[in-house]
Amino acid sequence: MSLFYPVHPLSSHARPIPYPFKGILTISNDIEFFEFDVFEKIMEFCNSKNSTIFGEGLGIELSSSMFFFTDDEITFSYFSGNKADARKNQYSDRIADYIKNGLIDTNHAFGCFDNTSAFTKEHALRAYEELEKLNSSLPVFTNHGNINSIQRVGKDLAYYCRGDDMKHPAYHADLFKPNNVEYVWTDTLTDFGRTNDRLKMVKRKTKNLLIAGLTNKGFMKIGSKIYHKTLNEYNSNSLISQIQLQDRQSINGFRRLRHPHAVAPNFSTFHDQLNQINWKDFYKNNGSVVVYQHLGVLHKNDNEFVPTSIDFIKENPDYLSGFRFIASEKEKSNLCILGTYRFLRYNEMISNTEIQIDDKKKEIYLTCKANIKCDPQDYFQGLTIYTSLKSTYSVLFGDQYLQTINNETDEVEAGAGFCVYKDGECLVD
Repeated sequence: MSLFYPVHPLSSHARPIPYPFKGILTISNDIEFFEFDVFEKIMEFCNSKNSTIFGEGLGIELSSSMFFFTDDEITFSYFSGNKADARKNQYSDRIADYIKNGLIDTNHAFGCFDNTSAFTKEHALRAYEELEKLNSSLPVFTNHGNINSIQRVGKDLAYYCRGDDMKHPAYHADLFKPNNVEYVWTDTLTDFGRTNDRLKMVKRKTKNLLIAGLTNKGFMKIGSKIYHKTLNEYNSNSLISQIQLQDRQSINGFRRLRHPHAVAPNFSTFHDQLNQINWKDFYKNNGSVVVYQHLGVLHKNDNEFVPTSIDFIKENPDYLSGFRFIASEKEKSNLCILGTYRFLRYNEMISNTEIQIDDKKKEIYLTCKANIKCDPQDYFQGLTIYTSLKSTYSVLFGDQYLQTINNETDEVEAGAGFCVYKDGECLVD
């Protein structure tokens, strides 16, 4: 368990972090309680340099998850309500724009079924059918919800994860690979600021299960206290690792950083989450971190979640201090900030790519141990390669020539570095 994970390239010729940065970060945002107008204003503030309602845009990259269906009255969704045959609504076309542009890249467990337990495989089929019509995919899947959210996946809390239980009507995990789902987050793939907070989470989830009457197999009693003993933690020392689901399929699981408070991370805790990190060590070790968030939740008050509002943020601009901090670190060429999928793909790419350099031919050859599911120009985007000569090299993957940009010598002083880029821009601008 860690607050961040050093990036270790497979090849000694590769710079760990895209030039000129020293560390890399993403915000993995769970969508619940986000009202659509608030979502749009936050996305514009983070992703553009426009003059926005919150001030000048930060020009960082923030992606998000989404709901296809919902049984709550606050969170926006692609379809109206929680029925599998629900109609599209006034938000659908705009959500589709975000999906196609990659700024919505995560399926947050298909939606909110916390009040009804209404999820079936038909909901998953409907969602994937719509994505196919958009010629798009959501390559990241994150769990959501309470005991009623049976669409969750994972061995770690198997009692209320039925999405990967082959015998259950909610089983949908067999649709992951055909629909290009590459990365999954489950509950125990979580890092905390203090180790005792992990036990608090287990106790809280155990209490929920006890309320639901699941008091038999899977629990152990220590003194007068009952604990959930089927918490089969996905232990890993890596940010991304292969995990096995209940249907025995393997998929990439990734870890997210919470914070040292018991409440789920939200807008009010974002700055505290960042303050947990020793940034000097982070940059020294080429750190990488996924910051777990619910940006649609302002804070928790009297045991109720308060949705984020435009007026409150305008009146309390300190709530944006965490965003302004990471934006300033980007401007200092310290921190590379990417959307969740691009972040995960970069981490996977850099740890699976071999590089061979032919100085005589001025050619660089790439091979990759991972299964590349997109255009290699996209997959290798951001890869920075050290060369011994300050000359122009061609970079090839198989017989495909990749577009590159020549960087200045960095602090390693290993000569010129070449960064794979697309459409005239490096991974970050």
